[in-house]
Amino acid sequence: MLGTLEPDWHKYVEFHIKVLGCRFCQANLDDLQSQSQETQQEAFQARIMESTIGFLSRPM
Repeated sequence: MLGTLEPDWHKYVEFHIKVLGCRFCQANLDDLQSQSQETQQEAFQARIMESTIGFLSRPM
């Protein structure tokens, strides 16, 4: 999942979602994973822009 839960809680949540099939918790987990991916993509894009700006602003 997101790697933030203690092992016992992780096992419980995994059981709750995968075995019991709680659609509400699965939807919440999907939302959290989507937000995490968006944040990582934004950080990656920001690093690219910063390095590009630094490269282009150097005198030749």
